[in-house]
Amino acid sequence: MTTNAAFRALLTCLAWLGLAGCGKTAPGPRRPAAPKLVVRQVPLHSFVEGAVIETLTLSPDVRRFAYVARRGETSCLVIDGTAQAPRDEIGAGSLTFSPDARRFAFAARRDDAWRLVADGVEGPAWDEIGEVRFSDDGARLAYAVRRGRTWRLVVDGAESPPYDAVVSASIAFGPRGRRVAYGAVRDRRAFVVVDGVPAKKTHERLQAGSVGFSPDGKRLAYVAKEGGRVLAVIDGAEGRPYESVAERGIVFGPAGRRTAYVARRGEETFAVIDTVEVGPFSQVAKPGVVFAPDGRYAFLAVRDNETSLVTPRDRQFVGKGIVAGYLALSPDGASWACVVREGFPWRVVRDGQGLPEYDSIAPRTMTFAPDGRHLAYRAVLGNRSVVVVDDLAGAPAKPASLGIPLAFDSPSHLHTLALDGKQLLRVDVRIVTE
Repeated sequence: MTTNAAFRALLTCLAWLGLAGCGKTAPGPRRPAAPKLVVRQVPLHSFVEGAVIETLTLSPDVRRFAYVARRGETSCLVIDGTAQAPRDEIGAGSLTFSPDARRFAFAARRDDAWRLVADGVEGPAWDEIGEVRFSDDGARLAYAVRRGRTWRLVVDGAESPPYDAVVSASIAFGPRGRRVAYGAVRDRRAFVVVDGVPAKKTHERLQAGSVGFSPDGKRLAYVAKEGGRVLAVIDGAEGRPYESVAERGIVFGPAGRRTAYVARRGEETFAVIDTVEVGPFSQVAKPGVVFAPDGRYAFLAVRDNETSLVTPRDRQFVGKGIVAGYLALSPDGASWACVVREGFPWRVVRDGQGLPEYDSIAPRTMTFAPDGRHLAYRAVLGNRSVVVVDDLAGAPAKPASLGIPLAFDSPSHLHTLALDGKQLLRVDVRIVTE
């Protein structure tokens, strides 16, 4: 099958989902006519001497930034261009913006004491500080701490009872911060603590990053390990044993009624939807199962070197030798996009149509405009990173900018940041339809 035929096959498969037009039975994709990009790049900040660019941390709205600079025996935090007081050490992995970008916290050491600095205010002294997490509304703050041999979780300044360990990357808030859960270890057994109450069910280990609430906050899921087996635990019920569960863990559908995760047994990979296995496949492409706003699902899977798009109705052959990844949906679920590769060229396929080829594409930067009419992402063309909107490329920058996210401010305007030597640039892109 040719590449164009593969794209048409994918389009046919997605017609039922309402994600693409097909023949005379559905309207065509909502595509603007003849747009052009108006790009404005403005110097935002000159990195200070000793800046460690690898520590650059951006707020979720890509408007604020922070990084660590080293000056002799001390470290300095620079936030939004302003250098803070020097400290003996700053935990580079602790730099954390709240989801609403209004708050910021980081861990800093003076002498032998670590303290969490939140919104400029230092907390009490600890021997070590682990994960730092804000609630989705930014109102609550939790972080893991160690004093001596015991660990605790501090939530809004209140300390939990001591544990042998707090599982890394396990802090989870419910919607609007009304609930909090995390993984803990005591006497070599791991368990979840929900709203301050330790669960009676214990396990050999909990998978880092797997604890999560449903969107309505009523359900809880996590991934546990026991005797060489890996289990999805949803509402306290253990699922089938597997050799591994994908790092993303368990995903809830929009209303919280549906669940999905990707698991592996031997050489076979499955998408497990509502505890029912779909597969086997040799690979399920990232990010795994994607739910539309109405709860329907889709994912990209590979078997025998053939890529298919899998939906509840069927598995549609896309093409041979195509490596596909990162299926994304527009906010209303009416448009879709994914990355495909045949050999070295990369391209994005949107609503069944292949967009121009690039040397590389950063799939995680794919983002739809709020109304779903435009799709933006970062790609590499030659030795430059470019911002791509639909099938137009602009705002060339250094390749180091490739992973910097994009953020839409309105249906026709987006912004991002870019690296240019020792300069951090703000990039504004306006989409003009003639």
